[in-house]
Amino acid sequence: MSAVPTPNPPPPFPSLPDERLVAGVARLATRHAGRFSAWTVTRLLADSYQRPAGTASVTTHLVAPAERFTAERLDALACVQGAPGAVLQRVPTAFRSEASASPGRHRYRHRPRITDSLASLPST
Repeated sequence: MSAVPTPNPPPPFPSLPDERLVAGVARLATRHAGRFSAWTVTRLLADSYQRPAGTASVTTHLVAPAERFTAERLDALACVQGAPGAVLQRVPTAFRSEASASPGRHRYRHRPRITDSLASLPST
């Protein structure tokens, strides 16, 4: 009589470094139900949180960016795997312009003015 091979046990469920990430796992697992398991979502969210937390001096506000980054990673993975309805979206140019203008706002307390340097040149 030969022994019946036992299947490999599933990997342990990844632990979350912050209990506030549980709600993010639930949201992302619901959004990607049928594509990715809750285990995969948890592992990616824990990784997305731990990467910046390793060098951050304050980790209070890392939960929301970690969830957004995980959503982007899952969307990209779904797109690469050819999931129906998974499309990567490009960031609009207006957002990039706003993001590049924002560093000076705290110094000048007003919206930076963009001037066209060519308009101020005298015509020849």
